[in-house]
Amino acid sequence: SCAAPSAPPCPKSGVSMSPGMVTAAMGLRAMSVTLTNCGKGVREVNGYPDIRVRGLDRQLFRVTVLKGTEPVTTMDDPGPRRVRLKPGESAYTSLVWRYSAVDASTKAGSGVYVEIGPAKGAARQTIEPEGGLDIGETGMLGTTAWQRSPDETPQH
Repeated sequence: SCAAPSAPPCPKSGVSMSPGMVTAAMGLRAMSVTLTNCGKGVREVNGYPDIRVRGLDRQLFRVTVLKGTEPVTTMDDPGPRRVRLKPGESAYTSLVWRYSAVDASTKAGSGVYVEIGPAKGAARQTIEPEGGLDIGETGMLGTTAWQRSPDETPQH
């Protein structure tokens, strides 16, 4: 196969998730998650990702996951729309949250593992954002609807 050696094997679901860099500004954090169709057929995503957040001890976090980005921030959210992905194409969602104090020694309040699926009821994958989500245990996590990745170039 001509896949890069670093590419993980394609999961049974036929889509793979990969986290982008966390950007931080004035207590606001944002991170994109890219979903790539690594399967053979056309995939469709429509709407918002299904997300759970777990701490270092894998315990579930008390985080309110929002469909949309308000009241966390007024970032553009395209709203649900169908995105058809041919094999190799990708879509992304943006996750946004406000910084909350995290205990550096215990990482309490930091979301270390993010379980994300394309939609409710779909298989979730666990990603580990670099540095974690310093969201606190009663925080809110805003999400945008899936949208086509801007740097998408047709596969040859």
